[in-house]
Amino acid sequence: MLCHIDRVSLLPLLMVYLALVLPVSYLFSIEQNKALSATMVNIPSYDQQGRLSWELKASEVESLSADQLVATNPVLAFYGQQQGSQASSSHGVFDLGNGRAFGEEVMDINGRGFRASGSSWDFVESPEMGNHRLRLNKDAQVAFDNHFDALFAGLDQPAQKRAKKRTSPKVSPINEEEQEFPTLAQAYQFELISDEKGGHQLILDGNVSVEMEGGASLVCNHAEIVIIREENSTSSKDVKIDSIHASGEVYLRQPGRSFWADVLKWESNESTVSILGNARVLDDTWGEAVGEAILLEKGKGRVQVLGGEKKRRSRISLPNVPGFVLPENNDPPKP
Repeated sequence: MLCHIDRVSLLPLLMVYLALVLPVSYLFSIEQNKALSATMVNIPSYDQQGRLSWELKASEVESLSADQLVATNPVLAFYGQQQGSQASSSHGVFDLGNGRAFGEEVMDINGRGFRASGSSWDFVESPEMGNHRLRLNKDAQVAFDNHFDALFAGLDQPAQKRAKKRTSPKVSPINEEEQEFPTLAQAYQFELISDEKGGHQLILDGNVSVEMEGGASLVCNHAEIVIIREENSTSSKDVKIDSIHASGEVYLRQPGRSFWADVLKWESNESTVSILGNARVLDDTWGEAVGEAILLEKGKGRVQVLGGEKKRRSRISLPNVPGFVLPENNDPPKP
């Protein structure tokens, strides 16, 4: 059995449980400092419409005050449109009255379309904004289910099949099943903002690097990736990448080409990928071109360099990279 506690004032509730019922499966103790503890605890949190939003599960909790507690082996399970997403750590301090939590140990996040791991974490619930935020402040790693090669490398179907999938030993899914990830990212800091519609905004900050199984890579100072639910989908697991924005000393490497710029923008509803500001492309065959902007045409792989030095209206086109298609789902791109 589980000790189920609604999220109001924790200390009075524990005292009520202690006074009225004490099953063998529960362990309550009163210390000299009047701290209370309980094992196998579930503490739900509700949104402004009274619906279950998330739930704290822990093997043991000990009260620090009426609203604060220390949890051992805490798991945050999210519901509603975020059904199936959860995060776990070995210890954490929870301020239930203010919807906040933090911890220094490693936290693993298991979300739809990605996994993440890092230490020195904090959690903030913002019911008035309709979202909640999880942040990993040190040594963040993120593994994506999506084939980013479909965007950055432009590999054709045979090449995608030949590319060996990689596992990340440092990213530990909560279900502890062996999983393969075609795209791995690292950064100093990772922030996850999840909304009530089932979408995620993933923010990577500081020495960001993204490696793809097909040989492409992206390096920058800051990156934001938006994941949304598929339209007309009946499954909460059907998600897609809606946008990718990278900024600060951007370096993109494709097989046969390298790009440098201040900003990279990819939007699912745009026909081109924009590489902007001090843009430069170096092609292994055709040499170098410099401009204010570089446009990569989706589905065609054609590269256009717009605007050169002294604001000359130059335009240079380079040969195609085949199979430059969208990462619309988790399946490998079709040729």
